Amino acid sequence: MDVHPLDKVKSANVDRKISNDLYNLIVQRFSIVKEGIKRIENITNIKFPYFYIEPNLIVSYSQIEFSEYGIFYARTIPIVDIEGKFDIVIQITAPLIAYGRKGSIFAILGHEFLHYLHFLSKVFRMEIVSDNRIDSIHQGIYEDMTHLFDANLVFRNDITFLKNIIEKFEDGFHDTILENKVIEEWINERLPITKITINDNNIKIPIKSILNFSINSGLKEKLAILENANYR
Repeated sequence: MDVHPLDKVKSANVDRKISNDLYNLIVQRFSIVKEGIKRIENITNIKFPYFYIEPNLIVSYSQIEFSEYGIFYARTIPIVDIEGKFDIVIQITAPLIAYGRKGSIFAILGHEFLHYLHFLSKVFRMEIVSDNRIDSIHQGIYEDMTHLFDANLVFRNDITFLKNIIEKFEDGFHDTILENKVIEEWINERLPITKITINDNNIKIPIKSILNFSINSGLKEKLAILENANYR
């Protein structure tokens, strides 16, 4: 894809949905994202998928738990374009870039990369036609933590990076400092928010799009090695 990862943030600034100061902060701290991606690629020797910065905070809610909500700081999203072409992209939210510490940003990038590998694996095994229905926030956290490649296998060549991911995602992602800043400086300031239900994350991909999906042989070989180790 030729679209720059910050294009949507730039558009939000032009449309005055986010201030110049916030826009400049996101642009400045975008270097942390690039650093984290470069580190992931160096560890795994696998190219990070296309990603973009979403200028909205993504908040999920459950239709059976009215007082519960969850924040998505990033999502790995399978997409099908108007021509039926299937791809996998990573959406990273602007509040994470603006307020997250480097360790949290790195951990979330690594976590989404594990989702990306998991999605690729499901595509090759023809298991991505649909996901299970999710009705609660807690069930959503469980599903999120099970739809991953094993971090110990993928990031074993960088113990510091691996330890950071494991600690940050011990029971779903937790960062109280980040959460408080997001509430105070994004939600309370009425900055852009997108609300979704837990089931909005369910996927239905046409079988034709999956059959037409292809990746280079080098990535396929690396994924096969990881798959074999993952299922031992």
